[in-house]
Amino acid sequence: MANGQLTYICPECRGIVQPGAAYCMQCGASLQPAGVFPGSGRLTVTRGNLAQPEYVLTGQRMTLGRAWESSLLLPEDDLTTSRRHAEIYFEGGQFIINDLGSMNGTFVNGRRIQSEVLRPGDEIRLGNTLFRFEGGAEPAAARPMAQALGSYELVNTIGTGGMATVYLGRAPNGALVALKVPLPQFANDSEFAARFQREIEIGQQLDHPNIVKVYGVIWDNAVPVMVMEYADGGSLRSWIQPDSNLPYGHLCGVIGQCCNALSAAHNKGVVHRDVKPENILFNSAGLVKITDFGIARLVARKTITAGRILGSPFYMSPEQAQGSPNLDARSDIYSLCVVAYELATGQPPFLGSNFVEVLNKHIREPPVSPAQIRRDMPPGIEQAIMRGLQKDPVQRFASAPELAQCFTYY
Repeated sequence: MANGQLTYICPECRGIVQPGAAYCMQCGASLQPAGVFPGSGRLTVTRGNLAQPEYVLTGQRMTLGRAWESSLLLPEDDLTTSRRHAEIYFEGGQFIINDLGSMNGTFVNGRRIQSEVLRPGDEIRLGNTLFRFEGGAEPAAARPMAQALGSYELVNTIGTGGMATVYLGRAPNGALVALKVPLPQFANDSEFAARFQREIEIGQQLDHPNIVKVYGVIWDNAVPVMVMEYADGGSLRSWIQPDSNLPYGHLCGVIGQCCNALSAAHNKGVVHRDVKPENILFNSAGLVKITDFGIARLVARKTITAGRILGSPFYMSPEQAQGSPNLDARSDIYSLCVVAYELATGQPPFLGSNFVEVLNKHIREPPVSPAQIRRDMPPGIEQAIMRGLQKDPVQRFASAPELAQCFTYY
């Protein structure tokens, strides 16, 4: 709390935002639907050197740890905490904290726990950092899970993001599908409705083995529900570990399949604009499935979000970070090379204390060669990644197939 005022945190980029703001000025994320307002739960720091004195809890899952991708970063020099230490999420009207297999444990009111329902006033200890949990009204989250949506039986909840909840559904013939349902706060948001409709249209246009299929849309009480292919093998995020020693054959296989998917999209005039590990899924056979064309745009069509930066800052091309409305395939190639860099080394090329700093590095600073982090990197892979990360799009690969050729010999 600063000067007696609650600190508001963007759930997407974790930057400070103004009370009542509709969008985060740093990353462009919509704020109100994620529950960034008083009345949600919050964590107050009572001991420890963290970036903010308070953190608002929302309906989204929050990870706590020393790893850079954590929702709440614990002090890097506190080695009594783990890189992925704990998580807090909202389910069944309650906030729940889970330990993620940390070395030294997660403690609630002095007792080591594996999973615990949080209550107002609870003290949480992670290493040398202490928090006090302050509960409030239910956060803005997904609507309670029904038994069915249209003719689809609902099996469970796959996850909730800032815009929608994805459920696992079973069709009448027994086939499993993913059902993407907008959060209720978007019911009267015309811009979101246009974006959601565009994602459906683009998804139905793209028919490729490495792209999650969009089968169509059903309606539930005037709410559109996107029916999609279910990729049951998790996301690429789970492959990325600090001090990565992922075999180069695996890295090349993943990047090659991503290139195939992006090439199919680019050939249809579609630029993804949000290529990142969380949007690279796998099916049970290990086949890559790129998903989430929610902020994609057709090159020939003027985007409905022109003038605002959308995407994930760690993976943005320099031109995207500058808000250019004229992104093309080379922007996606840059983002995919960021993914390749992170997959090989365990970290993205640019880190920073805030996301404005990260974007500025994308725009101005040359990346450290991944071969300086991972000494056994074949020169061909190092050269391909560095070429893909050139600031000037003209200096990058002109197409995804051209990039893919550099990842076929290992």
